[in-house]
Amino acid sequence: MKKISKEIQKKIDELSDLEKQLVVDYILADFDKPDPEIDKLWAKEALRRQKAMRTGKMKSHAYDDVMRKYLK
Repeated sequence: MKKISKEIQKKIDELSDLEKQLVVDYILADFDKPDPEIDKLWAKEALRRQKAMRTGKMKSHAYDDVMRKYLK
């Protein structure tokens, strides 16, 4: 892996700033692909939270109150 890293580093060093930005954008977009398993887990969690809210086991908080607390 070290050899690959050195090769990639050398090629990156040869790129212009704009080309480097394009590479970064590509890498970030590649990480941002949907993952059906994660989506399924989040859907399950959302339903759990919705049920907790409806049954009174979880309280909601006003957005402004939360922002006041954390943006002091």
